[in-house]
Amino acid sequence: MIRALIAGLAAALIVPVAAYLGLGQALGAHPFWDVQTAWIGAAIGLVAGLVFARLPGKAVLPAFALLALGAWGAAAWGKARFAASFADDRFAGQIWYVGFILAAAAAAACLVSAALRLSFPRRAS
Repeated sequence: MIRALIAGLAAALIVPVAAYLGLGQALGAHPFWDVQTAWIGAAIGLVAGLVFARLPGKAVLPAFALLALGAWGAAAWGKARFAASFADDRFAGQIWYVGFILAAAAAAACLVSAALRLSFPRRAS
């Protein structure tokens, strides 16, 4: 269990490190909130990755990847709508913020699940 937690933590830390290196801003995150959303998402993604990595089958990784893309799309839509309203549309700003948290969470969960599957392969019964 400790080895799994260490592998999951190492994988989840990739998301905030990428935000520190500027990936969040490159993908459209607000410069003031990009690292914060990455840390929040990494924490959520670590828990989700540890929980869902135990599910059988190969659908977990593609599901998290699609969730990350969908959340990023919602965040991009929120950003465009927020900018078009000259920062007046509060709902669009919240979609932008929460969308990046969910995108970071799904990306971290995908990385955690992949790390756990690679570190602890299932034995054929």
